[in-house]
Amino acid sequence: MTTYHNRMLGDSRVSKMVEKANVFEETTKVLARKLGLKSEEVSALADVSLKSSKLGSMFSEDEEQKTCSCAQKYREFDGTCNRLQSPKDGSAFTCLTRLLPAKYADGISEPRKAKSGRDLPNPRLVSTTIHTDQNREAFFTHFLMVWGQIMDHDSALAPFNSAPEEEVILGDGAERMDCCDSEHINDTRCLPIEIPQDDQFFSQFNERCMNFRRSASCPKCSLGPRDQLNSPTSFVDGSIIYSLMRFQRDSERNVILPRSRNARGDLCSDPGNRLFCFDAGDRRLNEHPALTALHTIFIREHNRIARELRRINPCWNDERLFQEARRIVIAEIQMITYNEFLRLVVGPYYHQRFLLRTLRDGFFTAYNPNINPAMINEFTSACFRFGHSTSQGSFTEIPSSGNPTSFKLQNNFFHPFGLYQGDLRKK
Repeated sequence: MTTYHNRMLGDSRVSKMVEKANVFEETTKVLARKLGLKSEEVSALADVSLKSSKLGSMFSEDEEQKTCSCAQKYREFDGTCNRLQSPKDGSAFTCLTRLLPAKYADGISEPRKAKSGRDLPNPRLVSTTIHTDQNREAFFTHFLMVWGQIMDHDSALAPFNSAPEEEVILGDGAERMDCCDSEHINDTRCLPIEIPQDDQFFSQFNERCMNFRRSASCPKCSLGPRDQLNSPTSFVDGSIIYSLMRFQRDSERNVILPRSRNARGDLCSDPGNRLFCFDAGDRRLNEHPALTALHTIFIREHNRIARELRRINPCWNDERLFQEARRIVIAEIQMITYNEFLRLVVGPYYHQRFLLRTLRDGFFTAYNPNINPAMINEFTSACFRFGHSTSQGSFTEIPSSGNPTSFKLQNNFFHPFGLYQGDLRKK
């Protein structure tokens, strides 16, 4: 987790949104103190109208009006207009929603405490005591985990706020903020995890602290508890592919993803040895080779469909070819997710009971305009984490020769360089 966490870059757009969210958060704290509110009473401040206040004007001054049409054929890239009644719901860079009220210690933003008022149990100790590593025989392939990961990345990413000294988007390898440093350990953006002295793994390296940063807060035109930001769209819409559609070719002239635009600062590439990680619509794509390969398969599939559409419809221009191919690829992703992935995850009974199976014609369910499609905090932060337990220690590869090989996951985190040598061939 530490390796993954340290490779998450900041984002200038996120920083600007957090600055705005901080104003509302600090205002909430000041009012709560002056009114003597208990933690459970703070949420009532959300009912206070800010439309005519300076806070309200600050929020609305750069709030763009979005015009949508019910006759619009193609999806917007940022997820807007999927809900005509409220076009921005579920779109990129909007707030996660909640099933239950937030439970901050102060009712605003302080990390949750136990009922006794003490800190909650150490998360690393909980992990090693309750969630021990065990190998279990599965009735599904390892690809279930990879597909679950790609779906997670397609619809959820709660970014953290970058520190001033960090590189934001492109740059030359500036230092990332380490919440275990004494300089930052009490920073409000940090939530470092203490590692027990007798930890079964980290003790051999004399590690006593795990760098961990809090998710960025989301600005909204109201007071009350802190909410978190979701940077991708909340929809199953292939945003991991269509946020970036450039490509290059491997040693066998097959299409692969473009190389990283930030080779000196992505904490993945090794420019000195001419080893470059890849770039895509989601920054997590280099985490392991199977994930990078699936990203590559999707861009190849888009190009394959576009070529076929051009052959059938030679009069279509490039924009229409692109949009129609994109529409088909998104439909493929949705079909795989609902007909195959979810059937394995929830089981045949619940798959049928909740009408998750798609039909050749017509629909099982009707569109409900009153449901907010935004990603749910409890789902992305807790429920969908079940997929981590389906990850195995090694991956099996079947090359074009037909002789299976395998690689250990622990030796291949952020090491996707085999794709340059044709590890992912057409055959």
